[in-house]
Amino acid sequence: MRVTKAKLVDVPALAWTSALAFTRLEGRDRPLRAALEYFLQLTATLGQQNNGSLFHHERVVMVGIENHRKPQLRSRLVGSMALLVPMLVVYLVISPDTGPVVGIIAAMVVLFVPMVPAFTRMLGPEARTAERVHQKALNALPEDRQVYTYTQLARRLTAPAGSAQELLREVLDQQVPPGAAISCIAADRRLIPIYERFGLRQQGDSLAMLTPEPSAGAAEHNGMTPEAGARDTGTKRNPPGSNM
Repeated sequence: MRVTKAKLVDVPALAWTSALAFTRLEGRDRPLRAALEYFLQLTATLGQQNNGSLFHHERVVMVGIENHRKPQLRSRLVGSMALLVPMLVVYLVISPDTGPVVGIIAAMVVLFVPMVPAFTRMLGPEARTAERVHQKALNALPEDRQVYTYTQLARRLTAPAGSAQELLREVLDQQVPPGAAISCIAADRRLIPIYERFGLRQQGDSLAMLTPEPSAGAAEHNGMTPEAGARDTGTKRNPPGSNM
């Protein structure tokens, strides 16, 4: 598989790949739901591309991998532009006839109301618990140990099943140095066994996962256990078989 670091020109297509994956249900794409969530995915995709941490294969398979020890403020600010620009456009169109206050309210409503389902998913009790446990586990690691977290692992249905896992293996092998920890947050408990095959271990009863030991060999270096040669299907955000 050819692994390519995402360029700015790739961001719109990759954001659509991520939006389709996030909203997929029982192995079927839901383009309308994906369109409503697009700008939210564009924010994350743009930020990771700016940070140099987004990789893909022909724009139909993607994964982001962040260095936890590296400051993320700039990428967060750049990503937020994906929301600020459409809000500004709506404001400039509406405010001349309605006034600035109504223009601001309209801009926020037009952009954020369609994202309510996504925010509900992201801010649910289990998701918030996973974020808290994940951060606590990372903070407990020695300060001199590097930590990489992979996110936005996704594929379009036009890509072969298992291609997202193949991309992840390639990116971990190329980007993660020996001895670094690898983490992620699964969105579904059915995905935990899949990520365990990459060497990650569930943190308590949460969806947070982390490698327990520093990588020591080629198989462990890319986050895999020695016996994890088979490519399984599954996705980071959806039931197995729907996205990877």
